[in-house]
Amino acid sequence: MACVAHIFDLTAGWPQRVAAREVFERLPAERYSPRPILIDGAARYVVPPAGDVPLFARRGGPSYLAAAGLARYASDEQVAMVHAWGLPSAMAAFHADSAQLRPIVLSWYEPAIDAGQARRLRALTEHRTTAIACDSATVRRRLIEKGVPPDRCVVIRPGVDFGRINRAKRSDLRERLGLSAQHRVLITPEPATRDSGAFVALWTAAMRSFIEADIRIVVPGDSPGRRRVVRLAEQIGFKSVLACPPATLLFEDLVAVADVLVVASEREVATTAIAWSFAASVPVIATAVHATAELVANKVNGLLLKPQPSTRMAAKLAALLDDSATLARVKQSARDQAYEVFSVRRYCDQTARLYDNLLSRRPAADGIADAASVA
Repeated sequence: MACVAHIFDLTAGWPQRVAAREVFERLPAERYSPRPILIDGAARYVVPPAGDVPLFARRGGPSYLAAAGLARYASDEQVAMVHAWGLPSAMAAFHADSAQLRPIVLSWYEPAIDAGQARRLRALTEHRTTAIACDSATVRRRLIEKGVPPDRCVVIRPGVDFGRINRAKRSDLRERLGLSAQHRVLITPEPATRDSGAFVALWTAAMRSFIEADIRIVVPGDSPGRRRVVRLAEQIGFKSVLACPPATLLFEDLVAVADVLVVASEREVATTAIAWSFAASVPVIATAVHATAELVANKVNGLLLKPQPSTRMAAKLAALLDDSATLARVKQSARDQAYEVFSVRRYCDQTARLYDNLLSRRPAADGIADAASVA
């Protein structure tokens, strides 16, 4: 049995949380023993339930400040490999193992990669057995463009728990949010940030409320971005259209009881939320950036619009909500695609294969095919 240290930091969000939960629960227990570790205490909420979780704090500083504690832990627990759920975690593992004995898997979801991240990613992959598990082909392409070796980048599509979605749909979650069957509920991806499109989605709901009084917008996850959205709603006098669920209500459940997912970012964004929306038969309206256009084909499995200034984009989004016939039609194609591409079993099988490849010193992508290419 191989001991795998899973390291979490503040850059980990809900996509990492749901993926880590599946890995902890579904990978073969006779082959892998997962051990969660924190280098940022505030990241505790993303760690799957696992009892006491050791903290080797970097205290807001560089990742190497956590290296000494990680090195002792890895030696004491005979850690065979590391799965890092953020770049700071991967760099902490990198500094903790100067002899480069342990392979590192880094799960990466963001297609927008800045120069500093690119420099650290190249260092991480240049001289050791390291693989980056990309959640989309766009992410892999962006990494390669930044100089990461192609043979270190493997596309493993996120897995979606259809059983959880069905349970959420049968639950009283809408009622707990104060929403009835008559409300049309929009939802934005988590977390809300300055460039995630949450502000545009709020403006969309505000405009739409003049002709559709029962429109509501759900902004999930407690974050500084959501608090800014709340302040904006108060300032423009449209707080009544905004629903802010407590942090205990999770995005993967909330999206199942929504009516439309709005991804209105002008930049490249992580797309795991779209996968869950597809699986929940919730139609997607998104800006046509490379990452979203990889999954969403306009009027086939969702609706796309060209990125443009915020208020103009909000007006276009509000108008697209009139196209009820297309929204009803595309969600069936989207759900079919989710069944083919976003299988949680395939995600776990491919993750286990990646572990095996690195531990056996085989090429990272050996036996792993992009589910979207196969489907």
